[in-house]
Amino acid sequence: MTWQMYKVVFQIKTPVHIGYRKYGNLMQTRPYVPARVLLGALTARTTREIFGRTRDWRRYRLVGEILNWLFTTSYFYPTTRENGGVNEFPWEENFPHYDFIGSYVSTALESGEKAAYEGSLHEVEYISPRTRDGGEQVYLSGYFFVREGKDTDEIFREIRENLESERERANLSAEEVKDLSDFLQNLKDTGKFPELTQTIIQKWQDFTETLQIGGERGYGWGTVERIRISETSSRMFDKYTVNLAGVRPVVKVPKGKSIPAHLVVKNDFPLVSGEIEPLVRKEWREGPGSKVVFDSVAYKPGARSGMDIELEIISLGYTLHKRG
Repeated sequence: MTWQMYKVVFQIKTPVHIGYRKYGNLMQTRPYVPARVLLGALTARTTREIFGRTRDWRRYRLVGEILNWLFTTSYFYPTTRENGGVNEFPWEENFPHYDFIGSYVSTALESGEKAAYEGSLHEVEYISPRTRDGGEQVYLSGYFFVREGKDTDEIFREIRENLESERERANLSAEEVKDLSDFLQNLKDTGKFPELTQTIIQKWQDFTETLQIGGERGYGWGTVERIRISETSSRMFDKYTVNLAGVRPVVKVPKGKSIPAHLVVKNDFPLVSGEIEPLVRKEWREGPGSKVVFDSVAYKPGARSGMDIELEIISLGYTLHKRG
């Protein structure tokens, strides 16, 4: 089984807030876009294009499962180069945080008073559409990986198995697995599952033309427009060789080079140095973000290995050390 690799460049149209952490009144943004954020936006766009503006969480989940089987992506990094070249990554000393990161301050007012409502002052950071110095356009650069050999029966089986493994990890309850499995089986029995899968395969490039990513979307934030997409060779960010011939894409990271994604912590690790954080995300249930899911503990992007390593790009764009 093989993968196709595409270099993709998005133009940032409105401020992009990628939730990170909160200090007092300040809501910080990550200075990059994790793959899971991009895949979540693509899931939302695809589901609405196919099913309309539904609130049925099962449809979002199953479209996401299909996308996860067919696609994965790298992390996306800001740049002022329209061709997608990235000079400095956020963990490098010369990365221009001041140029790329802005903030917005707001507060609610007391009804009938010209005074701030107590406790409502907050500041939200964002990746800016234009640099602070010079006003240059800012882009997001990264890669899509698309699986070849797409058999709908195989996709169906793998989704069923993944739902069960999610139950075992407690990310899905037994009732949720049954609900999703019944819905999935109904789609297959009525012939709609192959149709749904083929629509995603045929139109995924159309669905990625414009996406809304990150937080504060209700205020119009997070709009990105794809300006470039091209099939490319097996090199990522001109720094890393990628093997596209396996079950998952494998990134080769030389000794001392930075790892350009979250690296899931396992006991059999080679020597890795870097900061560690929990991987926590929100999923749609009764509404968007109504369920919190813990995935794992991982090294942050920018961690370094004391030896040459190979990393599989797994679900949600996380990476996992591939044992030799």
